[in-house]
Amino acid sequence: VPQEEVVYQPSAELAGKNVVALSMEAQLLMDRVNGKGLFGAIGGGLGILKGAFLRALRYSGATMVFSLLVYEVGVDQEMADKTPRFINDASLDYSLLFNGYEDEIELWEKAGEKTITFSLAGRELTASVVNMRLKVKGAANDSFVLFIHIPDGIEKRLYPGGEKSIGRFIQAAYYGRASLEALEAFSIRPDIFQVHEAFPAVSLLVDLFENDRYKNKDIFKEAKKHIIGFAHTVVPASFPFYDPYLISLILGIDQARYTKYLTIRPDAGENPVFDPFYALSSKAVVVGT
Repeated sequence: VPQEEVVYQPSAELAGKNVVALSMEAQLLMDRVNGKGLFGAIGGGLGILKGAFLRALRYSGATMVFSLLVYEVGVDQEMADKTPRFINDASLDYSLLFNGYEDEIELWEKAGEKTITFSLAGRELTASVVNMRLKVKGAANDSFVLFIHIPDGIEKRLYPGGEKSIGRFIQAAYYGRASLEALEAFSIRPDIFQVHEAFPAVSLLVDLFENDRYKNKDIFKEAKKHIIGFAHTVVPASFPFYDPYLISLILGIDQARYTKYLTIRPDAGENPVFDPFYALSSKAVVVGT
């Protein structure tokens, strides 16, 4: 086994670029401190992968920006007899991060806090966004995580209901729209959008290309040309489809604008449906698994 430290060569093309990664879940901290834990809101392998991305993608040469929802209920982890024990439906305590966290590997520190306001499902929503800087010791690049609080009326646990439930659709739509608002609030101009699985795409594509509030904003102009889609879990539940009327009802987009994002699926009958990953693939420069 080689003992030499691995030297990662950043990509010259990514130097000075802002890459915004969108995912509904992520592993956050491994260790418990003073009885408190924040393993994270994860549903499985994607959350663990995204947690690794938080640390590893600093080597890419880009500045990585991640947006995450502040869930009230998620997954915690405890060690028992040197074996990890996962606790589902655990209450998540983000104060462990927001008050500053440091271990021998990394340092979390607050880089700012903003308030965002926007409409969804006919309601005006207001939420706090905490920008946390993640420093991995010995690395030249820092990463940033935009923690978006969830207002009342939006589900506050990861993946509520079934994958086709209205509650999950609204939560995913909130995440995508709030992420755009948070980027603008912190004046973060993305060069690339990295979209992980279908749920972050519920509102993202329709908003970026059809919503008058976002489609002409210069801050998103470059990233709209460089959207990447990832499908990590290739099972039916990861590719939900919805009745198109939800786009009008929840997102407030006229039917004439969203028809191009509809598709016919063999498992959905004869009528066109809204498939967020199809919408993502229609605008992405590349999709992959």
